[in-house]
Amino acid sequence: MSNYNTMDVDTPLMAQDHNEREVAIHKLHVSLDRLKGLLKQNKHKQACLVADNSQFAVRELLTEEESMRKGEAEQVQIEKQIVECEAALTSLEESLPSSPEENVLKLLGHFLDYKKESLA
Repeated sequence: MSNYNTMDVDTPLMAQDHNEREVAIHKLHVSLDRLKGLLKQNKHKQACLVADNSQFAVRELLTEEESMRKGEAEQVQIEKQIVECEAALTSLEESLPSSPEENVLKLLGHFLDYKKESLA
């Protein structure tokens, strides 16, 4: 009896890369074609096995896609929070009063920059 299950046992269903997912999807299409052939031949027992394996593989692929979307959404949210924190920190730094020493150093720095530009 030939094996009607087209899903390889060692094929990772939680594919890490786009090409692996494409291969898994292609295998599902092949399984669907075999399933149609088995049903036409009235080989219902084998068709049920192929259908069960294909259904499991589809669920795994959908779960993987959903996880990837959630991961992307979480990453965007984290990036937004980082930007908000940086903006709040900058605002806080700007609102802190400068000490007289800092003000003198800033003025001295501006004066030195002015002198460098005027000498150039």
